[in-house]
Amino acid sequence: MFTVSPLPRNTCAEKFFHYLFMVIFTSVIVINAFSGAITTKAPVTVGLFCIVGPLMVFFYYNSYAKLPCRLFLGMSLVSFIVSAIMMSGMYSAVFNFYYFSAVLFLAVVVRMALSSTYPMRSLIVSVYAAVNFVMYSSLVYYVLIYLPGGVKSYGGFGYSFFFDDKSHYTIFLGFYIYMTALFADNLRHDVVGGRAGGGRVVLHSIHMLFALVITLILSSSTFSRLIVFFLPLVVFVFYFMIDAAVSVKIRGPRRRILTGRISFMVYFCLAVFIAFIIIPMVIENATVRRITRLAENGADAAFESHILLIKLALTSKFESISNFIWGVGLGNFQIEIRDNGLLQYLTRYKGNFSHATGSYLPVHSVWATIFIEMNIFFFSMIMMFVFYIFLSAIFYLNIHTAGFVAGIFLSSMFYTTINEPFYFIMWAVIIMYSVSWAQRSKVNLLDLLKVVRTDGITRQSSGIAAVRVVEHGDEPSGT
Repeated sequence: MFTVSPLPRNTCAEKFFHYLFMVIFTSVIVINAFSGAITTKAPVTVGLFCIVGPLMVFFYYNSYAKLPCRLFLGMSLVSFIVSAIMMSGMYSAVFNFYYFSAVLFLAVVVRMALSSTYPMRSLIVSVYAAVNFVMYSSLVYYVLIYLPGGVKSYGGFGYSFFFDDKSHYTIFLGFYIYMTALFADNLRHDVVGGRAGGGRVVLHSIHMLFALVITLILSSSTFSRLIVFFLPLVVFVFYFMIDAAVSVKIRGPRRRILTGRISFMVYFCLAVFIAFIIIPMVIENATVRRITRLAENGADAAFESHILLIKLALTSKFESISNFIWGVGLGNFQIEIRDNGLLQYLTRYKGNFSHATGSYLPVHSVWATIFIEMNIFFFSMIMMFVFYIFLSAIFYLNIHTAGFVAGIFLSSMFYTTINEPFYFIMWAVIIMYSVSWAQRSKVNLLDLLKVVRTDGITRQSSGIAAVRVVEHGDEPSGT
């Protein structure tokens, strides 16, 4: 499913691109997290990413002819040109170039991912270090500045660190949980390969559990319900940690005792985590209460306002043939609903959209934004690409990645996270890890189904044979 001709063998060039990717991934994550401290009309990192995309293509231009998605890239470039021609408003020029750069960046990511020489382990470690730095920095800010200052002094909308929105910060925390799962997966492979011992397993297990506790505390401080889409990933973190613990190979007469102690340490930490952290947080938590209230009442003001924006986007898309085919142009949603008179329906939610008439108003949905602002071809290709990644992850039994893709897809349904560059870094990691997993995977879904089917036929045949033996008056053997 993932095949491509190998990159030209140039050791120096390969190392340069590998290190450049790691630097870009980690620096964009860190800068994205702190750039919100600078007050501007548009996120500072939008401009940063406008440099990153073309920079990657500039350094990698000689491989364009070998990209596996040349037709998609060509059609996408035409799409962006059309959207740029149709643009209007104060943000359109910036956002056209921003999304254009993101597409170029992800195209180069696809090419680099299909290179069998890419050191995926090093990328996971570097990105995991970057998200750890941001997570702990946000913890320090939360404890030293946010809590002493009081929630009301920050608008009362929940903690968001320096991200554009509290829900964007929540999605970043979901990304942190996913990276923790990838790091735990790395750890168990290191254990199996003899590159890590019991001490490292215990140390990393304790840190990962502690970090997950901090992540849950910070996510609850945002009052955002999006974290529920990423909580299932915690199960995979536990699974990889336990698998690493039971895979530790210790030589010598005390091998069995030491292996048992290491496993016990991991299991004990998990039990403490569940008993003293998860259960109390579920019982007494504002975010959980918001989720419960939404489940009981079916909707609240925030949820209804986001659904309304999506409905306005769908209505605007079908306003004319031009809107349906070409879209209204990137960053032009608020101008479109102002011109076609749909803006009046937002008066009920003045508290939520007080800036709608004079500033940038997103659709608050990634997929609705692409649908209304871009042409129908580009939207269709994006949807096909997302579902291809999801189905490929399931096919190769990369279930934790499939779960994270589902989490991003569902959370992106109600928030416009694409104005944060780390959103594209998340997809870049997903692409590179999915390709790496597929290339080293020895079993896929079809193999698993064959085993289940063969086992079922064997059991059925054994049962029929046993019945026939009994019918002939003989007892079936004990074997």
